[in-house]
Amino acid sequence: REGQFTPCLIYGEKGSGVSTLMEMFLPQDNKESCKLIKIIPEKRIYKAGDLLDLLGRSIRNKAFKDLDDLYTYIEQQAPFCVFLDKLHFMYMRQPKGFEVLKLLFSIISASSEKVFWICSCGRYSADYLNKTIGLFGYFPVLIQMRPLELEKIIKIILLRHRASGYDLSYLPSNRDLADKKFSKMEESRQQEVLEAKYFSTLHQITESNISFALLLWLASIHRIDNSRVYLESLDRLDFSFLYNQPREAVFGLHALLLHESLKPEELAAVMNSPQRQAALLLMRLNDRGIVVEKGGCYKIHPLLYRSTVHMLRDNNLIY
Repeated sequence: REGQFTPCLIYGEKGSGVSTLMEMFLPQDNKESCKLIKIIPEKRIYKAGDLLDLLGRSIRNKAFKDLDDLYTYIEQQAPFCVFLDKLHFMYMRQPKGFEVLKLLFSIISASSEKVFWICSCGRYSADYLNKTIGLFGYFPVLIQMRPLELEKIIKIILLRHRASGYDLSYLPSNRDLADKKFSKMEESRQQEVLEAKYFSTLHQITESNISFALLLWLASIHRIDNSRVYLESLDRLDFSFLYNQPREAVFGLHALLLHESLKPEELAAVMNSPQRQAALLLMRLNDRGIVVEKGGCYKIHPLLYRSTVHMLRDNNLIY
């Protein structure tokens, strides 16, 4: 009614399905809808020039020289939609670390007559940015991804498994075998009990995050014989070692959670510590399997993500 688009922010846990949602509802081959441009930063954006370069190469295959160049180009185009993923790649938790984000917000505001901006951000990054620079105030439309119900998680996983054509068996843990009541059950009843227990534990560990639930499902496969898959009990999992990490490691994991991934020099800047010290910290965490490294960037191991969130929450670093 006001002759302009209303920017939208979608935020949620890592693996909660934000990107999948966009793939479902914003198809690029629909000629009846406006043009959709997807922008997914591959690295952290520090400077205004880097932001203009990213937007230009994504929108017109050529970097924008300056803001005037960007606004002039947009004004000459028919209305279009921009889906900007990973908003948390455009800030650093340090002094003057929010300048690129603030520039982006001004661009979104100035171009709202021609561009429908849809941005996504990690949940904990979004919460942090809202407390520091009022992130939610820049987006009149907020969509928070909610966790799936246990029944839906079970349905998704079992449907994917049935497509494989394999039968499924759940292996009892030592705790199950020591239970006299369980031992007296018929095998079919034991499998029913083990399945219910497996998915209940899976739900507690992953909090219905489908991405992590599927990863844990695959990781719990013990063996495959002929036409049957055998799953280990999740009773064996113990994440208590995360609570025994030194304070430096806890703060490092907190920084990784807020930024998704960081290079050693970036972690050093965030933690205000020498680069060598940050590099050694990441190396130790990597050796322990708590973080994983890809292309020089470190992130929390997917199978430990939820447990790390619990640990950080218990240390009052996130809420």
